[in-house]
Amino acid sequence: MTTTNDRVAVVEGAVAQTNRKLAELTEKREAALLKDDDATAIKLGAELDALRQAAKAHADKLVLLKRALAQEEVERRAKERAQLIGKIEDKIAQRDKVMLEMADAIKQLANASERAFKIVREIASSWSWAPHDLTAALLTPPAIMAAVSHEFYRTSYHPRRYGGLDTDPLAGIVLPGARCPRLEWMEQPQRTRSLADVTRDASSFARQFLRTGRSSAAVEHSINGQGDAPVQRTEAETRLAALLSQQRALVDDPNVDEVKYKQLMDQIVQAQTLVDAEKRVETQNA
Repeated sequence: MTTTNDRVAVVEGAVAQTNRKLAELTEKREAALLKDDDATAIKLGAELDALRQAAKAHADKLVLLKRALAQEEVERRAKERAQLIGKIEDKIAQRDKVMLEMADAIKQLANASERAFKIVREIASSWSWAPHDLTAALLTPPAIMAAVSHEFYRTSYHPRRYGGLDTDPLAGIVLPGARCPRLEWMEQPQRTRSLADVTRDASSFARQFLRTGRSSAAVEHSINGQGDAPVQRTEAETRLAALLSQQRALVDDPNVDEVKYKQLMDQIVQAQTLVDAEKRVETQNA
């Protein structure tokens, strides 16, 4: 199929060829006039007039074709724009569908939370529990919400790699309310125990307590680190934990100073390097 571009190329070639012929005939006519060969000069003049008309026709056609080509380009861009808008609108529709799914999931979570709170209050009021036993058995709303916030962190947080190594476009993104159980586990969501495991262990303790009366103070229990013995940190680890805490606060600040944030990231990298060095030395001396 011949396109307008193809026709433009053909006409441009014809214009160039006609101009060459015009130059040749003009030269021959001038030579004939100099030789007083008027008959030849008149004949060549007639051919020149015809060629000039042909050249003008080609030029006019070229103008029209280029105008048509420009119009086709406008239409092509308009079509591409319409197609792009259609694709974006399809993505918006997909986003809307996902947002509705999120809304349903949030509603289900709220309903499930309310049922859980009602049940744990009934359990707590049916037996004599010490406050720390209620927490260990996951029988208070705050304990449940803490476990949920840890699950949000475990399942939704996309770790940062720092140093320009981030390839995940969602790096640093996390569900609202998500909370890392321990500072030293920040950027390591995989270390957080699942809500299913936490619930299973809490129920196991609760059943044991009901049958034996053995308090949580006498057993090893953990809701993602809660209730464990205090962690002894080195000075470098303490500094790293403090810097990570500052970084977390800055991430949530929409007006964060980029220069200040970059300086903090540099300090975190330095602190992490020192902690890693201490761990290597500790491993070698073990």
